[in-house]
Amino acid sequence: MSINYQKLEQRFEKIGRLKNIINILRWDMACNIKKGSQESRTFEIIDLTRIIKKLLISQETKNWVSQAQQEQETLNSWQQANLREITSKIQSEEIIPEELKNNLILATTKSELMWRQAKKNNDYNSFKPYFQKVLNYTKEIANLRSQKLGVSLYDALIYQYDYEMTATKNKQIFNVIKEKLPPLMKKILQKQEQEKHLYKDIAMPLEKQKKLNQIIMPKIGFDCNYGRLDESIHPFCGGTPYDVRLTSNYNTNNFLDSFLATIHEVGHGLYAQNLPQQYKNQPVGAPRSFSFDESQSLLMEKQVAKSQEFLTYLVDILKTEVNFYNPSLTPQNLFKQANQVKPDFVRIYADEVTYPFHVILRFEIEELLISNQLSLNDLPHFWDCKMKEYLGITPPNVGLGCLQDIHWPQGSFGYFPSYLNGAILASMIMKKIKQANLNIKESFKTGKFETLNQYLNKNIRNWGSFYTNQEFVFKATGMPQINPETFLQYLENKYLNN
Repeated sequence: MSINYQKLEQRFEKIGRLKNIINILRWDMACNIKKGSQESRTFEIIDLTRIIKKLLISQETKNWVSQAQQEQETLNSWQQANLREITSKIQSEEIIPEELKNNLILATTKSELMWRQAKKNNDYNSFKPYFQKVLNYTKEIANLRSQKLGVSLYDALIYQYDYEMTATKNKQIFNVIKEKLPPLMKKILQKQEQEKHLYKDIAMPLEKQKKLNQIIMPKIGFDCNYGRLDESIHPFCGGTPYDVRLTSNYNTNNFLDSFLATIHEVGHGLYAQNLPQQYKNQPVGAPRSFSFDESQSLLMEKQVAKSQEFLTYLVDILKTEVNFYNPSLTPQNLFKQANQVKPDFVRIYADEVTYPFHVILRFEIEELLISNQLSLNDLPHFWDCKMKEYLGITPPNVGLGCLQDIHWPQGSFGYFPSYLNGAILASMIMKKIKQANLNIKESFKTGKFETLNQYLNKNIRNWGSFYTNQEFVFKATGMPQINPETFLQYLENKYLNN
């Protein structure tokens, strides 16, 4: 093996550990930190980020890369893939000046803090100046990345989450959804209106919901020796591959909302815990893309946890291990409730039929904001108009409208398309699983998830970023590209043909 490559692995092992520290600090900021401690924590993160940047783009590191590239014949296929990813990381990091990166960290920290209050109080105007700073710095970064990569401003941001996925490619996929989903959704709504409405929201005390989550997580494969679940204002999966930090929030009026949000994050956690063991702190050991990451969470949430078989098992768990009883708690009733199609204001609680429009709305707004075609002054009204156009409903306040997500306060512009692409990928992956005749859903009835996890580990999670994005789409799905028709067919089969 190349001695220069060995030095690179050692350096990126250190960088990986430093990033892990930052991720735990960020989790703590979201879950525990007091307001007065926020500023000092921000500068701690900035100092660690500065150290990482120096290690990444030092001349020494670049020399090792250059020499290792000339010695690739001494590397195995995983090491070659890691070298490819290392090179990409360095090139990306060199684009953004340290001062601009630090300014964005400061701005997003203050923005996120103000967002928490603004969302709670439905006060957009108090949040707007902090949001404007985040948006301004994001545009500066987009401009620098755009010039270097030769792509549009918005493409430059999308690349951070799904390399080589562009706004144009997303539009090609999303336009199929925009054209074909509305008539399908209409048929589904009409069908459900004719069915007996035996179901209603099932209230559950907070402590029993927390107990349910702690019981179900290890049963579906999450290793609680290497992770934990806490509470935050917005559910997320953070931490490190060795210490996965999941969070959820709770709705005591309807336990399914909270439960499914938790399962979504567990899906992310299962991916993180089963990345390639030898390379977890190396670039090649990261998830291939955010679309693939979301495919794993949405597959668990929408296709596993909402299945009749899983819900049959869930009812048994609720009765025997949580000691929770409710007249509405039957597998048939729970299935109808979990799969009720009804336009909702909140993305994370949306059913899988209306969910795509939540993502498309955000995608279209992001592109307009980044290209200066929409101002923050007009954002709340524009959001409401788009919700009315796509889902026929208007949010009663900004907390249920443009302030509902944490992504923009954090500066994560370009992330949202990954959710819909992830949902489509999940349907493609599940189709391939069915073609393998594994009969996984029947095993859910008895709480057996080993076959599903073994398949996902072998074919997706264990591969990290070994393949390029396009190569991995084909490997994972058997199809050359993300195919919205597969997703639409999945919805039709589930909601109209059963």
